[in-house]
Amino acid sequence: MKFGRPDTEFLKWRWKPDECELPLFDAGQFLELVRGKTLAFVGDSVGRNQMQSLVCLLASTQDSGAGSYPDYNFTMAALWSPLLTKVREADDAGKFSHTSLMNLYLDEADEAWTAHIEDVDIVIISAGQWFLRPFIYYENGSISGCPFVP
Repeated sequence: MKFGRPDTEFLKWRWKPDECELPLFDAGQFLELVRGKTLAFVGDSVGRNQMQSLVCLLASTQDSGAGSYPDYNFTMAALWSPLLTKVREADDAGKFSHTSLMNLYLDEADEAWTAHIEDVDIVIISAGQWFLRPFIYYENGSISGCPFVP
């Protein structure tokens, strides 16, 4: 075998916290708890994956497909904001890439999500690893740092 494990025993592993009886997820109970509410996952693919996992867990009770559960007046949304704060390209080239220099405004939230959360009851904020990108950090309108900038 070139890559991976030579056996499939790991497929039978189950996570269980020490000294804690964690009950199985109850989709019906969850939907009752969030009845009449709106839930937003804010961030990058981490939040999107969390929402997709929750949709899968809730499918045993009611299949929504689009994150809406009319029987419970419950709605979910994914709001894409990978850095959670305001970010702009450092140059005017207009090309965004994973290596382009960006201005990150640490004290200003990204309007991509803040403009949509006024009527949201529950907000789950999550993001992955973006800190190794070349950023120029701003606070109070002034440069406060620029790690990883060549």
